[in-house]
Amino acid sequence: MLASTGPPPSDARGWHCELKFDGFRQISFVNGADVPLRVESRSGRHLTGSLPELGELPAAVGTDAVLDGELVVLGAGGRPDFYALGPRLAASRPVSVERARRRSPVTLAIFDLLWLDGRSLMGLSYRDRRRQLEDLALDGPSWFTVPSWPGVGDDLLEACSAMGLEGLVIKRLDNSPYRPGQRARHWVKRKCPGWNVEHGLRRHPGRRSLPR
Repeated sequence: MLASTGPPPSDARGWHCELKFDGFRQISFVNGADVPLRVESRSGRHLTGSLPELGELPAAVGTDAVLDGELVVLGAGGRPDFYALGPRLAASRPVSVERARRRSPVTLAIFDLLWLDGRSLMGLSYRDRRRQLEDLALDGPSWFTVPSWPGVGDDLLEACSAMGLEGLVIKRLDNSPYRPGQRARHWVKRKCPGWNVEHGLRRHPGRRSLPR
């Protein structure tokens, strides 16, 4: 599910906001602690072989689950470096994957839970999915649960800008099912003032971006 663009809600009650990381969207399929993880891009491309850092995620989850989130490379000061993801996800041979991993380790920023312990959660509200995601306490060496705060984040945008983040995603707590393939009105993107991807292009001349 994708976020809509537009102004933030006029009434902050009933909404939460999350940090928006500039990375590569993925879905992680966990089939229990003893089955290898499967990671797919939005287009269905299999990314698992390029992401050895996430190999222990199934053990951390402990049951079957489907996780929505963003793959990021955190550079200096913890700032996401989108353009470092290209060579990371392009590596396929074990030797090149390990070399790329040492240079640019990937972290999974998890923000939604679509399936858990044999049942779909997509028909539930964001409030209920978020509660169950937080109950999993997914905070590991190469993954974390994206923080969530009440309101529409007026006081967070300046901090996001200082952290080098793109902005916020504002999510309605109720009447907010997860609808795959749709651009939802109950998810609203809010970018930091002055942020645009051209800043990244100037910082990293010659690097090619990834498809979103």
